Amino acid sequence: MIKEDEIDKTYFQQDGVTAHTAHMSMVLYDDVFADRIISKTIWPPRSLDLSLPDFFLWGAVKNSVYSKNPAQLVS
Repeated sequence: MIKEDEIDKTYFQQDGVTAHTAHMSMVLYDDVFADRIISKTIWPPRSLDLSLPDFFLWGAVKNSVYSKNPAQLVS
């Protein structure tokens, strides 16, 4: 949940789900987020600009897993 004092600093990342792109939803998002909407009309789907959390997360997980340089799977 976004706190009232954080609304002006928050961006909404549009993911293209039908419910999120409906006219009524877009009117609400525009009222709340104004020019802080990251939409698929601005950036294409699967753009690295839209998936920075995934881009960072998988790199961090990979670094953690391979930090001890595993040689084989243990069963």
